[in-house]
Amino acid sequence: MRLLQLLKMLSTPLRAYALLTIIYFGLVLFLPANKIVMSIYNLDAAQYHILLFAILAPYVLIWFAAFYGYAKLRDYAALIKTTTEGEEFSSLSTGLKWLAYGMPIISIISIILNTISNDHRGFHSTAIIINNYLGLLVPLIGFTIVSIGSRGLTTISNIKASLSQSKVIIMVFVLLGVLYCFLTFRHFDLQSIGSTNNPYFLPLWLMLLTITIPFLYSWFIGLLAGYELILYSRHVDGHIYKQALKLIGYGIVVVIVSFIALQYVSAILPRRGYLSLNASLVISYIVRAVMVGGFMAIAFGAKKLKRIEEV
Repeated sequence: MRLLQLLKMLSTPLRAYALLTIIYFGLVLFLPANKIVMSIYNLDAAQYHILLFAILAPYVLIWFAAFYGYAKLRDYAALIKTTTEGEEFSSLSTGLKWLAYGMPIISIISIILNTISNDHRGFHSTAIIINNYLGLLVPLIGFTIVSIGSRGLTTISNIKASLSQSKVIIMVFVLLGVLYCFLTFRHFDLQSIGSTNNPYFLPLWLMLLTITIPFLYSWFIGLLAGYELILYSRHVDGHIYKQALKLIGYGIVVVIVSFIALQYVSAILPRRGYLSLNASLVISYIVRAVMVGGFMAIAFGAKKLKRIEEV
């Protein structure tokens, strides 16, 4: 009976958001305090939980924006599911679903893993490795599904990027990739590709093949998908329809760039497995605030499109 009630709660995005938020805050408030953080900042257990709650509370606002944006795009995709573009918009909403659900689920898993490693220091490296791979999995799958939808829309409309535009996209991607590799590999002993004495606890060759390259791939298809959506919006008829599609296109671009920026932050200051009050925290807040704007743009664009269809 309880399982059926739980499944019913998960039937809509915003109910799922509420449930995941409750679980997350329950873990934040009741899991054992991190002894390292308590020692560094001279806190007792109660002060630690209050500080952690205050720092992590803004995250749930970002999750709300993600779920709200996904919910509105899903509603529009369901409304036009029998049209030519229905399948493509369904792919876009499914990709956003991965991003929306992925953020709180990863945060929940992360806080559990970090708590375990707090009491079992031998598990620390394993927790960091799992968190890094989870951080890769969500954008990789989400961006891939979004790209399927964006490519479908441009194919249906017979739209292709010009050679000069393609060169710009490739150049931006190359610059992002080179800088990311530099920031990541400076933490490695380049004299020994098999050494795990680094913040990622992985040998260089494994880091390159299973994290760096997949990340770069996800970024490229993500940026390309956003550009294709903007290109598609420029070729549709109707001023209001065009503006709504631009909101979705630019919103997805902002979300994708924000995910990339967060990964850059982690490349500069890799995960430690515990709370750190440093510049990376402030930067991540700023990036996540921008991400909220992207998800809200998607939501507003989808609402406009839905109103057009319902007229």
